[in-house]
Amino acid sequence: MSEKHTLEPWLYRPDKHDDWGFIRDIEGHCVCVAANSRIGYDQHDEYRRAGKDPYESNARRIIDCVNACAGMDDPAAEIAALKAEIHRLKEWHPIEHAPKDGTVILVKFDPLSEEYTTVRWRETDYQQWWYDYSIGEWDLYISESAVFRYIESKVQP
Repeated sequence: MSEKHTLEPWLYRPDKHDDWGFIRDIEGHCVCVAANSRIGYDQHDEYRRAGKDPYESNARRIIDCVNACAGMDDPAAEIAALKAEIHRLKEWHPIEHAPKDGTVILVKFDPLSEEYTTVRWRETDYQQWWYDYSIGEWDLYISESAVFRYIESKVQP
């Protein structure tokens, strides 16, 4: 017998009278109750007086993780693959090793304005790196050292 997990989204204490750490599904069913064994019963009165839930941070962490993985068949594998891709994209590659065949080596896209900029090698009278801006009708020459610094600032964590 194989049960599927409770569907997302999960909510933190959505009912007015929920006790500390309650996590419910969208239909109001209790999914689990978070706790924190580092908080002793002798500290509960302090939390009650302050009107705070001592288990809130753990409950919210559980909810954030579960809701972020909504729709994933194998969250651990998908997250591992995403982390590997992020690591690959952050790898440092000196500009000297970039392809000089017109391949775009850097793209910045602004989804609000739908503008993008690119950096690529352009064969002209002067073989050099070019910065292209999608909206204007102009191109701007930039030196290899400027591209190197620009890529470094965008790629390095």
